[in-house]
Amino acid sequence: MRAARGLERGSALAIRTGNLTGSGSTTHTVGKKASNAWGLYDMHGNVWEWCEDVYAKNYVGAPIDGSARLEGGADRVLRGGSYEGSAQCCCSTYRSWRVPSYRGDFFGFRLILSLRIQ
Repeated sequence: MRAARGLERGSALAIRTGNLTGSGSTTHTVGKKASNAWGLYDMHGNVWEWCEDVYAKNYVGAPIDGSARLEGGADRVLRGGSYEGSAQCCCSTYRSWRVPSYRGDFFGFRLILSLRIQ
């Protein structure tokens, strides 16, 4: 039930921010639509985001320290849904998967930079 509520919220956010229904069936420049509550853009919809994690059906045996799962298969995790998908997929908790060589206009990745605060 909790996961279903998360999917509903993610879907509503994707629709509200225009990353799903207001996309015009194409990608859009990051930051042109509304951000989420934490100021992050395009976390739901726009493009599926490739993740470092190897896909597994569940989290059994996954690292507990937040690091990526790097062993156990060839497929990689995708998150966030895209303008080409259904509203239920437009949620950061929804996972899909593909082989890393798979290409499409609705796949991308997010660059992250860790800052050292002194």
